[in-house]
Amino acid sequence: LALQCLITFFESPLFGSAKVNSIVLFVDSQVALSWILSGNAPRKNVFVNNRLKEISEYLCKLRNIVAPVSFSYVPSSQNVADLVTKPCSAERFETDFELWMYGPSWLKLPSTEWPKGQLGCIPLSVRDSLVSAAVEPCITNSCPLDVKKFSSFSKLISFTSYVFKFINKCRKREDDPMDSAVGYLVKQMQESEFARELAYLKDPSSEEAPPLVTKLCLFIDEKGILRSRGRIGNNVELKYHVVNPVLMAKGHHVTKLVINYAHCKSMHMGLEATLNFLRMHGY
Repeated sequence: LALQCLITFFESPLFGSAKVNSIVLFVDSQVALSWILSGNAPRKNVFVNNRLKEISEYLCKLRNIVAPVSFSYVPSSQNVADLVTKPCSAERFETDFELWMYGPSWLKLPSTEWPKGQLGCIPLSVRDSLVSAAVEPCITNSCPLDVKKFSSFSKLISFTSYVFKFINKCRKREDDPMDSAVGYLVKQMQESEFARELAYLKDPSSEEAPPLVTKLCLFIDEKGILRSRGRIGNNVELKYHVVNPVLMAKGHHVTKLVINYAHCKSMHMGLEATLNFLRMHGY
């Protein structure tokens, strides 16, 4: 809520044309700070992780319209916000009135002299990003191809395969451009939609296994594509891609194009025919 209000303030005409070089956000909860810096809370519910996604979006917007955003830890005893968010007597508020109006005295000092605390709850992997480094949790799509501009899977694959034909010619390779195009589009989709699952499978010791990994027996094949190890793995008659189908993201534009392609190829014969086509083609 505070971040949303901050964005509204900067977008307001009342803000004027004042120059802001950087924004520092102070947090007195080391656990919450570690969640924000890492971008996820592995052992928390969907609600907490959805709030983290919203914070990430707000930070991206702040960075784009104002200035870089960084974080710093502040001890609870010096957290100004506690004066109005926690029970506070009139006598204490009168005593700390200067603190409320102007903030802690150390704000006038260089950032190297700001209080840091023990930081025992913040992982070493994200601790260095406090104060000194701007936090940029904005997730950008690294795919230079806008798949939403294509209305059919055939057109998308045809266009992408031409790119890989050119790459193969430049690098003197003999890879199948159609297979390369499909693999590229699938990997780009998975990297944007299943980043947490991919990170865990690449480094299982990093955190607790995401539910989707254990539920679908996910694994990464030799081409870097996320697949589900099926229950018919011992069947010698079915091909590898049928036994271990590719994981597709629900609601993604590429997934919609693939489903529509399967529906047309199965002659519009209904749900079962479309599902069977998808399964036999490894989706």
